Amino acid sequence: MKRGYALIELIIATAILAAAMTVLLRMVFTIDSSVGVEVEHIAGMGVQAQLVADLGTDVRGARAVTGGGSSLTIRGATQIRYAWDDVQEATLRTAAAGPDNLRMYPGVRANFRPRGAVVLVTLTANERTVRTAYYLRNR
Repeated sequence: MKRGYALIELIIATAILAAAMTVLLRMVFTIDSSVGVEVEHIAGMGVQAQLVADLGTDVRGARAVTGGGSSLTIRGATQIRYAWDDVQEATLRTAAAGPDNLRMYPGVRANFRPRGAVVLVTLTANERTVRTAYYLRNR
């Protein structure tokens, strides 16, 4: 029987276990970081989708739109204004009347270009850009 053989096996097994744990922990932290980035990305897409839906409802019911750049004023049954707010870093929707007179779309920057009966919109959030157009039906 050789003396110290079990001790050498134990040291080798501990070294292998330490190396495996290092690799596994690095993988866990990388996956956790990736999931966090994806959650932010999906949240930004959700806010963009809500803004697209609200703009569609408001512009389709409008009689006239004015503005351009980072602000748009919609005149219809009520007057609604979309504008970028540098302090809150959000696009704000402000209605002249009604219980839902302020909505905020955090992190989404809107750029508006009215062209006759069409409003071209570019939304940017989390380095993702969405472009769409709306037609004024009640003009």
